[in-house]
Amino acid sequence: MDIEMFFSFVKMVFVLILVILIANVSLKFLNTKINSQSRMIRIVEKVNVDAHSSIGIVEIMSNYYLMSFTEKENHILKELSKDQVEEYLAKFEEEVSYKKKIDFSKLTKRYKGE
Repeated sequence: MDIEMFFSFVKMVFVLILVILIANVSLKFLNTKINSQSRMIRIVEKVNVDAHSSIGIVEIMSNYYLMSFTEKENHILKELSKDQVEEYLAKFEEEVSYKKKIDFSKLTKRYKGE
């Protein structure tokens, strides 16, 4: 009787793992189909403002726009020049690389015991 319960439990765990794997693979497949890259529209940068809204820089046919995204609607807030976007991206890259250097130096000091 105990052995039958054990095998039933093992089967249940196996089937549960199998269902989770199938769901994971199918969701990844659907995600690639739903979010396929468009040649005409590209989201350059997107920042969440709160749980239901965000703002972002969107490239539409070589023109850049600052847009707001909500659950109900999307608005173009401002048209941006290509120079403005490139300047922003250059500053962003500098900030990210600078922060990485600072974090790394702090970590090395911690491990050295300084």
